[in-house]
Amino acid sequence: AVVSTQSTGILQAVYYIFAVLVDIYNALRGKRCAKLKIWLDWWFSTLVFPITLLVTVLFWSLFAINREYVAPPREGGDWIQLNPVFNHLLHTYIMFWALVEPLVTPIAVAKKRQGLLVIAILAVTYTAWSYLVFLKMGKWAYPILNILTDAQRVVFILVSYLLVVGIFLVSRVYHKSFGRADLSQKKSQ
Repeated sequence: AVVSTQSTGILQAVYYIFAVLVDIYNALRGKRCAKLKIWLDWWFSTLVFPITLLVTVLFWSLFAINREYVAPPREGGDWIQLNPVFNHLLHTYIMFWALVEPLVTPIAVAKKRQGLLVIAILAVTYTAWSYLVFLKMGKWAYPILNILTDAQRVVFILVSYLLVVGIFLVSRVYHKSFGRADLSQKKSQ
């Protein structure tokens, strides 16, 4: 689960750094660059928000069932118990920023079909990467996958995919409730 947490942290960090740079660029120019805002909104609504919530929901769900599913002590998972503040920074705090962003900066959501396609491509790529790690290392990157049978593993991955799709679809409603239209509608206006 560390890999997923790190990937999400990097995804968020790059997004927020880029968002700050866009704000600085816009301030120096004295006007907003609509194309950069559309790109940022697309990135946030398609990747940052759904993936962040997926990591948070999966981590805390698995942690609640059995801590060893996400960080077995025998594999260096003691840090979760030893430093709960750091654990919350990685797995709870990231969700806070994802939920607050649309309150502070209205987000125009990506087209539904486009968002679902990007999520599907990311899911297949990430699953393939996880499988390659397994082939090279002889164990899965996520402790939960090491204890599941092949059939259970497939179900877990499919449920995770359906969960992120559900989060993406619900997030469209969440983002739209703060007053921004679809990116597809913005282009035609």
